[in-house]
Amino acid sequence: MNIGNNKVTQGCLDERREAKMKEAQLRIGEAREEAGYCFFNEAGEEICRPYQDLWPFYKGRALAMERGQLFFINEDGEQVGPRFDFINTVGRIPVQQIPRGGAEAHFKEGRKLRSYKGFVNGVAIIFIGGKQGIINRRGHLVAGCQYDEVCIDIRRSNYIPVSKAGKWGYVDRRTGEEVTLIAYDKSTQWTELTSCTRLAKDGKYGLVDKHGYELTNFEFDHIKSFSDGMAVVRIGRQFGYLRGDNFTLATDVTFNSAYPFINGFGEVTIKGFFGSIKTRYVDKEGRIFRKLPR
Repeated sequence: MNIGNNKVTQGCLDERREAKMKEAQLRIGEAREEAGYCFFNEAGEEICRPYQDLWPFYKGRALAMERGQLFFINEDGEQVGPRFDFINTVGRIPVQQIPRGGAEAHFKEGRKLRSYKGFVNGVAIIFIGGKQGIINRRGHLVAGCQYDEVCIDIRRSNYIPVSKAGKWGYVDRRTGEEVTLIAYDKSTQWTELTSCTRLAKDGKYGLVDKHGYELTNFEFDHIKSFSDGMAVVRIGRQFGYLRGDNFTLATDVTFNSAYPFINGFGEVTIKGFFGSIKTRYVDKEGRIFRKLPR
């Protein structure tokens, strides 16, 4: 191997590389107030300027901290996206508590790199000035920091509940667009139908689809999850069933209790003579049977 006019053996290169690595590690170990960590290639050469803290690369992005603020950098050490105060998936975590990659010196080794583990379904919550927003793994801002609260769930839903001025609604995880009005009292995670969710308004529950249309009146005290295409609903102390295909009532809301549909039937109880409780079975057409049909 020739470098200029001098012949250099592989042993000399290894010694030089080792010396550079030791020098780099010593430089990293120095006490600094604003910056102290940077990335090095296998030759011990810096590939970005030092930062106050760094987390390993993932898909071309690494989490960095400078002057107490977090942001993402690319493999050229350039900032990507906005700076923010905190990052988390479910709640507020100060930057000092974010789990680090482990070693003081982080080395770029092609694609074999560990990553910051704070993302759920490709997004995480960030905090700027007390407001919350959503950022993706590439450091791009999906939804601006304008919400009082953002709730990211481990279930793979494309719609994320957000709160503003005490009211709730949903934003699209991929685009950050508000898919419903931010005008509801309560929100839940998107149902397994993937086409609607339960929201509360004026103390009553109803269903809203992914385009923001209200599918039912807000008249129910509770709506359970859909099972076999039907959902148990409650008004006061009485129960009934709601269809999942057209979101209309399949039965009157008159039962003492109702259980989720299984194999086309739901079990209910009604009052008999002298206060007795009787078990009956309801099909999807709302017909009531004394015994479970075979």
